Amino acid sequence: MSYTMIKKVRIIEDINYLIIHKDRFELNNNFSTKGKMFKFNDISDVRFTMKGIKFRVGIREYRVAYNFLEEQDIEKVKNVFGRY
Repeated sequence: MSYTMIKKVRIIEDINYLIIHKDRFELNNNFSTKGKMFKFNDISDVRFTMKGIKFRVGIREYRVAYNFLEEQDIEKVKNVFGRY
């Protein structure tokens, strides 16, 4: 898949990369129609890096890149994940 195609997919407005609910959140990789759901209580480790947020659920590690988030939402997302 070319870089141009990936860039076009990221511009689509109605696809959300991260949806935060009260006790859970959903990650969507912008290519699938249904995202992966996680409960906040299942998170065992959270680390903040220069490029994004890394968190561990069970034995798998996941990443949320800051370049998918709006500038004003980065601090809000950090506050939510900072509790865990």
